[in-house]
Amino acid sequence: MIHSIVIISIITVLALNVFMTAAQCSSGWLSYGNSCYLFPGLKTTWKECFYYCTNIPGASMLCIHNADENSWIANTFQWWGWIGYTDDEMYAPTAGGVHTQQYAWVPDCSSSYTNWWWGEPNNFYNDDEDYVMIYGNGAWNDAQDDFGSWQDWDAWLYGENYCACQTIDPTSEPSATPTSEVEEVTER
Repeated sequence: MIHSIVIISIITVLALNVFMTAAQCSSGWLSYGNSCYLFPGLKTTWKECFYYCTNIPGASMLCIHNADENSWIANTFQWWGWIGYTDDEMYAPTAGGVHTQQYAWVPDCSSSYTNWWWGEPNNFYNDDEDYVMIYGNGAWNDAQDDFGSWQDWDAWLYGENYCACQTIDPTSEPSATPTSEVEEVTER
């Protein structure tokens, strides 16, 4: 009887280790839960971030599933960054369409979690805010793709948002250099 309990205990511990182990990520990626995250330090538009991330095999823009992950991402960014949530159906086929404020996650992301800042999304001044960013405090805001127009004093003051990518494929290697499209924007 004691041997049976010991064997069952060992099997249980081994099984829990398999399910509780954080993702093993490639160099340059950070591990949290079952995913790997890349924070390349690039300031981009939302669309540039989308293309940068989707050009990495097995990766996409950030897909946030719960409050704990949202807090971890906000604490890791410590600044403003893009997430893979939009109402632009060109990038998220289940979205309602630009300017509708019917947001959806980019492909390969299945989540129903949101964390809008108070009063958001608001399409401020009917300003085509079709893309979502996360503040350093974890709250979300709808913003323009370039988030750099003269109408938006935050963009004027702080510049574009940071790009980050996420993958659940720990064998994906981060891109050594961004696409030329991103390089052109970051060289302004």
